[in-house]
Amino acid sequence: MIRTASDDAAGKHILIAEDNDDLRALFAKVLKADNFQISVAGDGEEVIALLKDRLPDVLILDLGMPKLSGLDVLRYVRALDDGARIRVIVVTGNAQAQSLPEMADTDLLLIKPVSTRDLREFSARLVS
Repeated sequence: MIRTASDDAAGKHILIAEDNDDLRALFAKVLKADNFQISVAGDGEEVIALLKDRLPDVLILDLGMPKLSGLDVLRYVRALDDGARIRVIVVTGNAQAQSLPEMADTDLLLIKPVSTRDLREFSARLVS
């Protein structure tokens, strides 16, 4: 039997932290189609509130968010007792972000514009 991205996604939770409404909606639509359970946040404070309620399997994290930056959120996630189990995909328009020391605490860095195909593929890989 051939396994698909939706097979790996069933029951897995992704938190999308993106302040751009259109990108957030696009990412959510594409990943829902692959049977992921989706939560969304438009700013860093909202991400932290959602993390206190439920930890995702994957966090898709924009670095340039209002209220708390993506870097602040990343530090918060990695300080959690079980934060090491949360897979983090950073999505940013800043190509220089790859040189930040905090990127060592992430699983993947994608530079905008992000291909939804890549986002689907990498998300599925991280949860399998």
